[in-house]
Amino acid sequence: MLGFTLTQDFEGDQFTFFKVPLEDLEALYGIRATELAIYDRVERHVEVQIARACLCLIEMDSFYMPDTRGTAYRQEHGKTTVAINRLDVAAKRVDYFHKAGYFRLEGEDFDGLFQLQLTENDPPFLPYTEFARFPERPADETHLRSTARRLSDRVRSANICNGFNCLTIWPNCPSHPSWNRRFGLAPNWCISKTSSSTTPSASQPTNSPSHATF
Repeated sequence: MLGFTLTQDFEGDQFTFFKVPLEDLEALYGIRATELAIYDRVERHVEVQIARACLCLIEMDSFYMPDTRGTAYRQEHGKTTVAINRLDVAAKRVDYFHKAGYFRLEGEDFDGLFQLQLTENDPPFLPYTEFARFPERPADETHLRSTARRLSDRVRSANICNGFNCLTIWPNCPSHPSWNRRFGLAPNWCISKTSSSTTPSASQPTNSPSHATF
């Protein structure tokens, strides 16, 4: 699944956002993620999709999420995406996936998460939302291996990064010279596109991008 990481690049002011392409997710696992239009209460949309055996991916406020205790819970507001698996509006209880864990929250946290305390004069709560539809059967090992290899080969053979293969890093970016120190990159090193060696070389001029072949 990680073949897409070969396209990671330095985008002038930051590195490429690390996110699995939706088309790769569908090709590998048959999971189809689609944007969900929010025109009603968020929890009503979630109830409908859960009844259809779909998983809703919703931006929520981590201020109300106990699993972020010590960083954001009841300390600061910030958005993070969760996948809601079970929802009981009457009992004010929700079970959800967040990052690598599975959690439950209820009561006042439920009210805050779904903004139930808002009045008619407050702006509506309309988070960015997607829903995932799953195949009838999970993909087998043979399919996963062959598809992963095909996706990886597609990336490797593509002419990307202005002619540089797969990964381009700009350690001498004039706007952010601290990238060198932060990521442990020596100035002017280069792994040749056609070389099999991974030993850094100082042969490149200082204004040339460094690039790696995978």
